[in-house]
Amino acid sequence: MSTFFKPLTTPADSEAIMAGATESQLRLAIVRAQCVDLYRQEKAAREGNGLLSQWQPRFIEWLARRYPHVHISQPTLYRWLTLYQSSLDLHKLLDTRGGDRRSPASKM
Repeated sequence: MSTFFKPLTTPADSEAIMAGATESQLRLAIVRAQCVDLYRQEKAAREGNGLLSQWQPRFIEWLARRYPHVHISQPTLYRWLTLYQSSLDLHKLLDTRGGDRRSPASKM
C-alpha cells in the first residue's frame, strides 16, 4: 500500500481531532451542524411544495437571525452540507484557521 494513502476518518480519528479543539471551536462546529440539520429538515418538509429559490433565502436569513454570531450564507451553508454527512463528520466543521488557541474559549 502506498505511504500516501489516507484512509477515511474513523471514529477514533474524529475523537482525537475534536479533543484538540478549543471550547469555542467546538461550540461553533455544533452550531454549524445544527444549521445543516435544520436546513435538511426544512428541505424535507417542503419537498414538492415550491421551488428551492422561493423559500431558501428566507430560511437562510432566519438561520442568520437565530445564530447572529455565525456567518451564514448560501455558499457557506452548501459547504457545510457537503462536509457534514453524519455525526462522525462534526470535526469537519471545526474552524482551525488559527487564532489564539492557548487562552480560554473566546466569547461567542
